[in-house]
Amino acid sequence: MRSAVLAILIAGAVLAATLAGGALFSRLPFEQAPVEVVGVTFDEVDGSPVIDARVRNNESNTLTGEVWYVITRTADARPVYEHPPVAFGPLDPRQSIVIRLERPGWAPADGFAIDVWVRETFNALQEPVPQVVPSSVTLREQGIEVTLRDVGLDRLQLTPDSARLAVALALANRGDEAHDYRVIFTLRPVQDPQGAFYQSPFQDLALGPGQSTVLEFEDQVALAPGDYVLSGWLQVMNDEGLYEHVVKVDAPQILTVGS
Repeated sequence: MRSAVLAILIAGAVLAATLAGGALFSRLPFEQAPVEVVGVTFDEVDGSPVIDARVRNNESNTLTGEVWYVITRTADARPVYEHPPVAFGPLDPRQSIVIRLERPGWAPADGFAIDVWVRETFNALQEPVPQVVPSSVTLREQGIEVTLRDVGLDRLQLTPDSARLAVALALANRGDEAHDYRVIFTLRPVQDPQGAFYQSPFQDLALGPGQSTVLEFEDQVALAPGDYVLSGWLQVMNDEGLYEHVVKVDAPQILTVGS
């Protein structure tokens, strides 16, 4: 069998997922991705073809992630197979690990491309989701004021299986030291809060003492009809260079998307 036509694409934590069963789609990192694929080897083990993907943590903090691959037909770039994401970590700062994935026997044939992907995951999303919490919170001890506002979730006319998500997060640093923050937004179905969810890319923020800013975020997401809770999760980097979860704020109302 002739060698594969390979297109090894590297993606970082800034990836989002559709609801369960939907295809994953990529976002190129703004600079260096927090976690990336640094090597791919195609081999056979006991007669079965495998992919060994080496992923590296580029951050100064430990992280968890997922790696997977997509096989596309090179003639029309049509995806024909997607391996489910495989979790890894916690992975130490500046370290790498090899994850082995099985692949179909026909994948090495000419006419197919194998794209290997990786993204960072956010552990807090796996915890039980509480009821709607305040949309504005002041943490005096941490010197943080955070508010979720201007939210919208509107079905798109030209792509009826998608909706436009819009949200603004106002953040103020009332402390006397500069801090690095990052924010992630999630949509969870009210009827099944532990089920499939939308997770935005991480959004980075840096504020000096007394500074404030408004982060405006938009995205097109694939959503089934129903009611959703929109949340913003704020993390702050500590003295050891590790991001710690600080607070979760929810949109002031349940968001409904029709058919």
